[in-house]
Amino acid sequence: MKILHLPATHDAAHRRARPPRLLAAALLAAALSSAAQPPTTAAAPAAVQSTFDTLMDATLKNDATRFHAACHDEIRSAVTAEKLTGVNTAVQPVLGQGWRTQYLGSYRKTGMDVHLFKLDPAAGEDDVLVVLAMRGGKCAGFLLQ
Repeated sequence: MKILHLPATHDAAHRRARPPRLLAAALLAAALSSAAQPPTTAAAPAAVQSTFDTLMDATLKNDATRFHAACHDEIRSAVTAEKLTGVNTAVQPVLGQGWRTQYLGSYRKTGMDVHLFKLDPAAGEDDVLVVLAMRGGKCAGFLLQ
């Protein structure tokens, strides 16, 4: 069996080339602590929040007239009273006991301002993502996922 001996200079250079383990651990801890920052608490613009509240209330109360009052014509024709009843039936068990809302932010798409909300149901169900598209102060799209 042949034993290979490396020169001492190689071993010392090899140790200097590696970052110290303590430094690596500190960098990892800093990265994890910055990733664990709480979400921002930005609020939705007042008109958007008002439309969101109206649409959510109308959906949970199955009030098509109130729902349609907040929407553009194309949404009024797409979301019939029967369709709203179907959505009401689906979301009532999840959101009927209430929820906490977190505004996630907005982005622009095809001439609309699209706003994202996260709902944390009091019933303990999975979170619900709400996408609200606004154009000219009215709802141009509303999706609960």
